[in-house]
Amino acid sequence: MTILVIEDNLADVRVLQELLEEHSYHDIVVKWAESLSGGMERLNLGSIDAVLLDMNLPDSRGLNSFLTLYEHFPNIPIVILTDEHDEDLAAQTVRAGAQDYLPKFPVNVDLVVRSVRYSIERHRLQKELLNARHREEHHREMTTMKSLTSVEVKRKVLGRLDMIEEYAKKIRDYLVHKDGDPITTAKELALEFYAQDRSGKEVVQVHLKAMEHLTNGLEVEKIKILAERGRMLVLGVLANLVDHYKENRPGTQAKSLPAPQSPAKTKTGETRAVTAPPDDKSSERNQANPDTKPEKSDGVQPGKTQSVNGESGAAAKEGE
Repeated sequence: MTILVIEDNLADVRVLQELLEEHSYHDIVVKWAESLSGGMERLNLGSIDAVLLDMNLPDSRGLNSFLTLYEHFPNIPIVILTDEHDEDLAAQTVRAGAQDYLPKFPVNVDLVVRSVRYSIERHRLQKELLNARHREEHHREMTTMKSLTSVEVKRKVLGRLDMIEEYAKKIRDYLVHKDGDPITTAKELALEFYAQDRSGKEVVQVHLKAMEHLTNGLEVEKIKILAERGRMLVLGVLANLVDHYKENRPGTQAKSLPAPQSPAKTKTGETRAVTAPPDDKSSERNQANPDTKPEKSDGVQPGKTQSVNGESGAAAKEGE
């Protein structure tokens, strides 16, 4: 077993090496790096089983030391070396993904060895559980496909899997490699979904499945970043897809637009717009004299007849 100790104090590392020899831990090899950047260079060479990390280094301090190392090497178990006053900070690193934390002084070599070995084993079991879950999901998908008897349904399922794979490739270029701009990418994807007559629900399902494949095995911080960028992208895809259906589907009309008024012909053959029906009083006046414009009803006393064509109410009554 090879341990990389990232610690700026060489004397502490030598104490650990001496204690390992005294307690007959001859199967443990200790490598040393005095800075975070030096430790990352050593890890890139491979053949490291675990890391003992001091978070206060010349080129990095505090929680950022662990987060930086964990981001670049999520598959290496990390045990934090902490001073007594840094235990709360060390506990935060465990919640963020570290396997364990240990006090630096006094050095308990048996505790160090046991913690490192448990961390390696625990990390291995976590990976196996994750792989087992992925195998189970794949087996479930394959079993579902085999149980389908309809050729048409099988064709749809296979087409769906192909679509997820193709969609994942296209958004990988934008999300991971940052190729292309989001507006153009969203328009192109929306046009493809429209050509396939896909619904918004199907688009979301395809997007979530593709994101699951893209983020598999990544560290938590990267997953959060990609998920947020992916969310903005799929919102743009859905918005463009809605526009395509509104513009291109036959017979589709926006509900907010008023229906056009149909023209009506008068008795003389002239065309005029159809207007709203007049109220009862206006109707009576217009029947008496079609050429007379409607007058305001303000000031008319109840029981009196309003004049028509300049005649008084009494004269009109005698004429009747």
